[in-house]
Amino acid sequence: SAHKWLFSPKGMGVLFARSDAPPIKPLIANRRYKSKTMIRVEDYNTRNLPELLGMGAAIDFHNSVGPEAIHSRMAELREYFDDQLAQIPGMINRTPPRSSLAHQIVAVEKEGISATDLKKALYDDHGIDVRWMGSHGMNGVRISLAIYHSLDDVDRLIAGLAAAE
Repeated sequence: SAHKWLFSPKGMGVLFARSDAPPIKPLIANRRYKSKTMIRVEDYNTRNLPELLGMGAAIDFHNSVGPEAIHSRMAELREYFDDQLAQIPGMINRTPPRSSLAHQIVAVEKEGISATDLKKALYDDHGIDVRWMGSHGMNGVRISLAIYHSLDDVDRLIAGLAAAE
C-alpha cells in the first residue's frame, strides 16, 4: 500500500517478487495468463492514470528527500512525541519501544475515556483526525506521524490528548 509509506494516492501499491519465487496466480484472467513473467498477474485494460502518476510523484518526492533523512525525521518526531506523551497523566503508550522499525505509527490510550470519545475530542476540539482502535483489547487511538509534521503539530496533538475528557 503505497499511500502508507510513500504518501501516494490510495489504491496504488507495488508488488515485488523474486524471479525464482513460486508462481503467483492471477486474480483475474487475462490474455497473458500463461506468461512466465509478472505480466501474467497484470491487467492493462483499465488504468487509473492519475493515481499511477501520483504514485510516481510520491516516489520522486521520497527519493528527493532520501530515506536517511526520512528515517532521521521519523526518529526525531517519535522521540519528541514519546517524551511529551509521558508528561500527560493517564496516558498509556501501547506502541512497542522505539526501534529502527518503529517510528511513524503510535497507539495510545487515555484512562477514563473511550477510544471513540478520544477520537471525537481530538477532531472536534483540535481538528486532528486519528483512527480509533476498539478491538483486541485496545481502547485508544492510532496516530500517524509523517515527515511533513512539525514539532508544533506534535505539540498541538499533545495538547489535545491532555485536554480530552
